[in-house]
Amino acid sequence: YGDWLREQERFDDALAAYRVAEQQRPDFPNIPNNIGVVFARQGLPEKAEEQYRRALQLDPRYVIALNNLATSLTGRGQHQEALALYQRAVKINPTYAKIFAGMGVALFNLGRHEESLRSLERALSLDPSLTEARDNRDEVRRLMGKGAGG
Repeated sequence: YGDWLREQERFDDALAAYRVAEQQRPDFPNIPNNIGVVFARQGLPEKAEEQYRRALQLDPRYVIALNNLATSLTGRGQHQEALALYQRAVKINPTYAKIFAGMGVALFNLGRHEESLRSLERALSLDPSLTEARDNRDEVRRLMGKGAGG
């Protein structure tokens, strides 16, 4: 129910639903992760990151929370820390395309353009529907003088 409320942008109601669920299942890492997503959607990255870290305390191998935390850190310019989280996530699930898409952004922002391009291409090989990864790959290729598309 909380996910539906979040998608309807009823953030306060979603948080209330997640808090009830959290009381019933305090050991379930999806709940703090979902609370983090609400905070991220509200433009509160630090609060979101706190929740993603809570989810990871409950399950250090929870790839979705690792990806969400890394994505938030990238958005706040903490690319090196984000990259370490993406690398950790890849070791756990090497077929989750969003990890490679986010890692491509972090690598690009660290000036590692060739690695960025490879990561974005890997994301697209795993999930060709990731339009943001495609757009980022094309932009990296353009900036590297390699032309877009592919």
